[in-house]
Amino acid sequence: MKHGWAKLSLWAAGLLAVRLAIYALYTEHAAQLPAALCHWDCWWYVHTAISGYDLSPIATKGLGYGQANWAFLPLYPLLIHVAAWTGLSDVQAGFVISNICFLGFMLLSYRYLCLLRAAPDPLLLFGFLVSFPYGIYFSLPYTESLYAALTIAAFLELEAQHALRSSIFSSLLGATRVTGILMLPAAAARLLQVAWPQIRQGKWQSAMPRLADWVLPLAIMPVGLLLFMAYLYMHVGNALAFIHIQAAWQRTSGNPFTQLLAGLGAAIYPGLTQAVRSDSILLSCCGIAGLLLSFWIARRGHFAEAVFLSLTVLTAASTGLISLQRFVLSNPVFLLFLFLLLSTGWRRRFLPYLIALSAALQLYFLHLWLHSSPWLV
Repeated sequence: MKHGWAKLSLWAAGLLAVRLAIYALYTEHAAQLPAALCHWDCWWYVHTAISGYDLSPIATKGLGYGQANWAFLPLYPLLIHVAAWTGLSDVQAGFVISNICFLGFMLLSYRYLCLLRAAPDPLLLFGFLVSFPYGIYFSLPYTESLYAALTIAAFLELEAQHALRSSIFSSLLGATRVTGILMLPAAAARLLQVAWPQIRQGKWQSAMPRLADWVLPLAIMPVGLLLFMAYLYMHVGNALAFIHIQAAWQRTSGNPFTQLLAGLGAAIYPGLTQAVRSDSILLSCCGIAGLLLSFWIARRGHFAEAVFLSLTVLTAASTGLISLQRFVLSNPVFLLFLFLLLSTGWRRRFLPYLIALSAALQLYFLHLWLHSSPWLV
């Protein structure tokens, strides 16, 4: 690496500090920033950090059914609970954790892309990540930044063929968000890619030791989610409560391709408002963009990342289009390979202008977020 870690950390921290200063100016008081940013799922994480997991669904005003925090996996609330011992409020603790994880994600991203021999310009990379419109989630008291840092840490170790280290990060990822479990098929794809030349030539004796080395790491990867399932079974008698409670947010299982196509076809549905039609079309386009980028990633030979991104899109779309933009546009694999796409060839000359445009759009998204726009939920 041609840049020292001290210099890289200074650049990344400086850009993040500028972004947070602009956020604070917009809210008119820096001390109010964490509370001002806490909307939607943030309160569920805070509630979980303070009170633990519900024993039964909580009746929600204006709804004919109850919701429970079983859908929110435990690692992030646990970190908030521990960080609050420092004297910070739970919201402030979540804000600090998210931004520290975002800083870690930026630095790990540079190291990961260097390992891929992409040789990124660190200032362009950090500027892209800080300014990307949906990068706003990485400074919110949400799981996005923790999820991003753990994902890239897992892929970094996977690329370096440190199977056990990758499995530990993957296990933590599975305790952060449900889609973290998808590191398991991603790692299996990477293993198959490495062993395939020997398997294709029938050299099983050469391939078997490599495959055997991955048995324990692959077994460790789902442990984080499995432990949460065991806890839910003991706590509420249902190990799959985190899935079943999704119905309280109007999420029901279905064919993801059907859901995406239905969203695109929303314009012809009678009885829908213009806002609903526009939202459905845009959300479907986000999902399709994620699948198209997955195809481009696979063509570049990064099958593990392609599997992870495509399965994330399909898993999210299988329960509807709600929040699909979060699963795609703030997905760390999507962001890093989009950066590679935009910084390759003739597109590179336009990247600084795109970063400036993205920063302006992010400020608009900040305005929408502070006014609780459902588009950003």
